[in-house]
Amino acid sequence: MKECRRAREEGRPLGLSVACYVELTGVGPFEAATVRADAAGRITVFTGVPSQGQGLETTLAQVAAGELGVTPQDVSVIGGDTLGIAQGIGTFASRAAVVGGSAVALAARELRAKAVRLAAQALGVAEDEIQQHGTLFAERARPDRQVELGRLASTAALASSASGVAPGLEATHFFQPPDIAYSSGAHVALVEVDREAARVRLLGYWVSHDSGRLINPTIVEGQIHGAVALGIGGALLEEIRYDAAGQPLNATFMEYALPRSDDVPPVVIDHLETPSPLNPLGVKGVGESGALPVAAVVASAVEDALTGAGIRVERMPLTDAELRRLLWR
Repeated sequence: MKECRRAREEGRPLGLSVACYVELTGVGPFEAATVRADAAGRITVFTGVPSQGQGLETTLAQVAAGELGVTPQDVSVIGGDTLGIAQGIGTFASRAAVVGGSAVALAARELRAKAVRLAAQALGVAEDEIQQHGTLFAERARPDRQVELGRLASTAALASSASGVAPGLEATHFFQPPDIAYSSGAHVALVEVDREAARVRLLGYWVSHDSGRLINPTIVEGQIHGAVALGIGGALLEEIRYDAAGQPLNATFMEYALPRSDDVPPVVIDHLETPSPLNPLGVKGVGESGALPVAAVVASAVEDALTGAGIRVERMPLTDAELRRLLWR
């Protein structure tokens, strides 16, 4: 703040602002997942939450692998295929990892428990004597006595009531969240206003975000970075305009401005991890958190930069034309 005041005294309008937000995530009513192992030892996850490009296949593979004791490379994820799973709600409202991931986790736990039971029967030992090494299940006291996951799947295909398991080495779970998992955070923006060019330039951007447990921090950061860029577009550039007859005036990207790389400053992210008690993974949604407070924090930072000018930003986006109107009215 001292630097901003000093810059303004020198005739350089710098402004700093903070905006806080709460995001509604992980809405129901439910999500479904089926986890299946076949005779070749392949593990497939069928989910009702197809990816929208946010790396969801990687995230769900990590969830399943963590519960099954294998590596993500051992898991294939198929989303939105009704031949694999008939019921599902879909990907929206920052719910895919929260609700879909929880369904995958619980289905994977059921499958692993089934595999351990079948391995114990195959090796003639108690279930607590089974030790898992990836896709191999061995007797703890005699590690040379082992059985592969693929063989267990073949055995399960012919499972009888005496086995104590249903036929097939697979499990389906429908997870119904008991409530909404709220994520939250704060954004800070540093801006400079060029009065002559009537332009706002973002010099720095900081995000502190709590999305519960981070399954894949790199994917979370990517979602926040992308959403901040989206928010910057909505705050400064992306305006849909019509003429008096209701015809769009910027129907192509020649007239509709999108943020470029030089419009997006470096984004510094601080992760807070407060596990949610509302799902087995302790996660909260993150998909929209990067975009939610951007317009508010930019508007406030511009007002701070123009302190003393009596300017109030009351509509967004704050395009060059809108800023010019505010400066020269």
